[in-house]
Amino acid sequence: MRVPRRLQAAGVRVTSVTLEQAGQVAEPLVDPQERLALDAALRSLQTREREVLRLRFVEDLSQAQIAVRTGLSQTHVSRTLRGALQHLREVLVAGTNAVT
Repeated sequence: MRVPRRLQAAGVRVTSVTLEQAGQVAEPLVDPQERLALDAALRSLQTREREVLRLRFVEDLSQAQIAVRTGLSQTHVSRTLRGALQHLREVLVAGTNAVT
């Protein structure tokens, strides 16, 4: 099982028991409405932005590794990540404000 470097650096240990127990949580870890809002916000991104976010946060690649994989410069990867995350924040905050 692959544990992301950020979790390893924080001293988090993940075991099969932990994962089994996580599957037995009575309440969902993410509110279904929040998940739908996040899915919609992600769909509003450009394909390249979604790919860079996936490589960074799902595959846990560094910006330099993403640059090699995508053929972008590391600077462009950094700007893409920053812009995509800012866009997600704005979309999600706007959605939250519309509900309240």
